[in-house]
Amino acid sequence: MTSPTSAPACSFARKEWRSSLDSCDVLVVGAGHAGLAAAKAAAQHGANVILIDDNPAPGGQIARAKHGRIDSNIRKSLDDFLSAGGSIRQGESVVDVPSSNRATTAGAKGKGEISFRNLILATGSRELFLPFPGWTLPGVMGAGGLQALAKGGLDVRKKRIVVAGSGPLLMPVAHFLTAAGALVHGPFEQVSYLTLGSFALKALANGKARDLAGYASVLPHYRPNTWVVEAHGSSKLESVQLSTGQVIDCDYLACSYGLVPNTELARLIGCELVGGFVKVDADQRTSVENVFCVGEPTGIGGHEKGSTEGFVAGMIAAGEESALKGPIQVSKLNKFVDVLAKTFKLRPELLALADPDTIVCRCEDVSYERLKGQPSLRDAKLQTRCGMGPCQGRICGPAMQHLFGWEADTVRPPIIPVPLADLVSQEA
Repeated sequence: MTSPTSAPACSFARKEWRSSLDSCDVLVVGAGHAGLAAAKAAAQHGANVILIDDNPAPGGQIARAKHGRIDSNIRKSLDDFLSAGGSIRQGESVVDVPSSNRATTAGAKGKGEISFRNLILATGSRELFLPFPGWTLPGVMGAGGLQALAKGGLDVRKKRIVVAGSGPLLMPVAHFLTAAGALVHGPFEQVSYLTLGSFALKALANGKARDLAGYASVLPHYRPNTWVVEAHGSSKLESVQLSTGQVIDCDYLACSYGLVPNTELARLIGCELVGGFVKVDADQRTSVENVFCVGEPTGIGGHEKGSTEGFVAGMIAAGEESALKGPIQVSKLNKFVDVLAKTFKLRPELLALADPDTIVCRCEDVSYERLKGQPSLRDAKLQTRCGMGPCQGRICGPAMQHLFGWEADTVRPPIIPVPLADLVSQEA
C-alpha cells in the first residue's frame, strides 16, 4: 500500500445538535457492496464498527432482492460483519457531520449522534434524468426506480414497459422486468452500434464475460442509436415517441441516463472533488483527515470496484495496513471507470429535447424557459426556487449541470429533509 497522504485537519464551525451519543472506532455510511466490504474488514480486525444505511435492508439498489429479501452474497457479508461484533442501523441517515469526530443522524427513531475515530463514506449513486416533453407524466420512472418498485411488490406482469436511456444499468433492468412478466420494449440505448461493440470487447478484457452472458436474453432486443424524444398521455403515460419516429404504446417508461455519485456528505465535510468525484489516494483516504471514501462516489465502476475499495479502507481504518498482503491492485478496476464514462458519454441531441414549457425542476414546477436565461445556479434559485424543493436538487441539479453547465455551489445540513422536531434542540 502507499503511505498515507497528509491531509488538512477538519474545520467545523457549526453548532452541534444535542441528542443521545453512541461511539465507535469506525463509522461506515452506506450498506451497499462497498460499505459492507469496508465494515466487514474493519470489524474482523478488531475495530468497533457501526454501519448505517437509509434503506430498510442492506445491499444497495441492484443487489436488493424481491420483497425486501436480501441477496445471498449480501447476507453472507452481513452475517460475517455481525459475527465479528459489528452493529448495523437500517432506515437511518447521516444528515450532518458538525465536528471532525461526530456525525448527526436522523431516522424513524428521531435524531442521534455517533462519535467516531475514522469515517468511511460509501454513499453510492443515483440515476441521472434529463428532461424531455412529457417526462413528468405518471408512469415515467427511472430505470432503477421502477426495478426497485417491482422488487418491493409492484405487479408488472403483462405491463407494457419501454426501457430506454444510457448505460449498463439498462440491461439488468430489462432482464429483471422481463423475468417478472412484463412486456418489455428495448432497451433503447443512445450510443452507437460501433461504440457498443468496442465497449463489449473492453468489458470482456476486464473480466465481464459472465455479466454479459447473464443478460443474453435481452441482447436480441437491444437497440443502440435510439432514444426517447417525447412521452404522450393526458393524465398518465400512454405512449412514447423514439428518435427513429416509432411510437410505442406503453404503461411505463423506465428511463435514465447513467448514474450520479452521491457526494453531498463528502462535500459537506470538505473533501476535495475532481471531475465530480471524491478524490482519494491508493488507501482510499480523502483530503480530510480520518475520512475515507469508497465505491461510486470515487468513480462509477460497479460492485467489484466498490468491494475492493471497501476492503482496503476497512483494513486501514482498523489500523491493519500491515495485514494487507502486498498492494491491492485497483488500477484495472479504475481503468474500467474511464471505459464506462467514455462509452456512455451523452450525445448533444439529448440536451436539446426540452421545449420551453418542459418542467426541469419538478418540486417547484420550474420550466426550461424560466431557467435558460439565468446566468448561474444561484441566480436561478433566487429567481425561480429551482432545486429548493423536497428533493433538494437531487433530480434537477444534475440535469441543470448538463443543460446549462451549472455546478452546485453549496451544501448545507441537513443534507436530506428531516422532521422539524429533529432540528429543535431538546434543551431549547
